[in-house]
Amino acid sequence: MTAAPKHKGTRKGVVETEEPNVWGFVVRLHHRCGLTYAEERDAERRVLNFLEARGMQHDGTQTILIVHADQELGPVAQVTVLLGMLDDPDVRIVGITAMMHDAPTFRDVDGYAWLDVDCFDPLLHAARALYEANRLNAQAFLSALGGFKTSVGAADREAP
Repeated sequence: MTAAPKHKGTRKGVVETEEPNVWGFVVRLHHRCGLTYAEERDAERRVLNFLEARGMQHDGTQTILIVHADQELGPVAQVTVLLGMLDDPDVRIVGITAMMHDAPTFRDVDGYAWLDVDCFDPLLHAARALYEANRLNAQAFLSALGGFKTSVGAADREAP
């Protein structure tokens, strides 16, 4: 279901419309070591089925996906995807970007602000327990995990 376009105004009897803004984010997956090709394909299918079951679309490969939807996404969607991906037995580390306005592109991936979470991180388990007990909201959960940071390499490339 696509959101209805917003009317921007009229000009000489022609109604101009503005397409609704779609927010999205990028997900980067690191699988556990030693997966066979068949196990990687199964993991990819599980990830795609997870996103589709929640009404989210995706573009990309089995290890880096742009996640978007017809409705505006927010921190709750980021946390849902992050925890869902970390629950997969073949995924070791999940990285997500901060929410982006406009369509993110793969060529700029290194310059984005990322939050990388290892499934074995004790901080993840503590923050998750608080989040699932409604003691942390989605934004506080993401902050508790360290927040979004631009990689050092990307910052160095931008310096004059």
